[in-house]
Amino acid sequence: LIHVYSNLSTAMFWMGYGFMEGGDGENPFEVAGLIADASRALATDSAEVREAKMAALRAAGFEPQRPLFFELPEDGQVGGAMLPVARLLAYQCAGEEEVRRTAVDIFRCVGDEPAAPLPKNFGLALELRARGLVVEWLRAALGESREAERRLEEEQRAGETAPPEEGWLLRRMAARLLRRERPLLELDLAASEAFLRRGREAAGEEAEEALEAESWDEESGWLGAG
Repeated sequence: LIHVYSNLSTAMFWMGYGFMEGGDGENPFEVAGLIADASRALATDSAEVREAKMAALRAAGFEPQRPLFFELPEDGQVGGAMLPVARLLAYQCAGEEEVRRTAVDIFRCVGDEPAAPLPKNFGLALELRARGLVVEWLRAALGESREAERRLEEEQRAGETAPPEEGWLLRRMAARLLRRERPLLELDLAASEAFLRRGREAAGEEAEEALEAESWDEESGWLGAG
């Protein structure tokens, strides 16, 4: 007997059906949430620029005074919002009008519309600063994920020496969910860290031009991520 389930991430599968698929194989529809804090990047801007960036984030559907939420892999790919948001936050300028104009170009290719404009190249320097923010976010998320799993496993082991309490199975499944989602965060982190290393090693104009030529594509953007 074969039952065909929907194309769901592990979290949605658990919510919808009440259990997780067995085995250690990868789920091709896996999704991992990433929560990012914009306040640290905005803190270095002038009040005028900070307000303009916050307005641009609101126009893009985010609430900058709350943690930003992305879903990987989708938001880390062409049409996703993670890199455009990081580029806006990392953009260095002098005034509100420049932020407003630039934000339109930064966010113009976000979304899954077939006729979406092609991504715009804002230069290697900005991309390196944006990737630095992404690395910060991903490292923090991975650290929190590992710490949450450690706490869940400690509680689970404590429950094995006593009659199982209410919620014991839920904690066990939650730890398993964290392990399943973590590779998506690790994959994006590895790509951004590798790009940053190459950027640091690119000494001189010729090396920077070579890195940009290798990493930028007019249709898929930087490293295929818009």
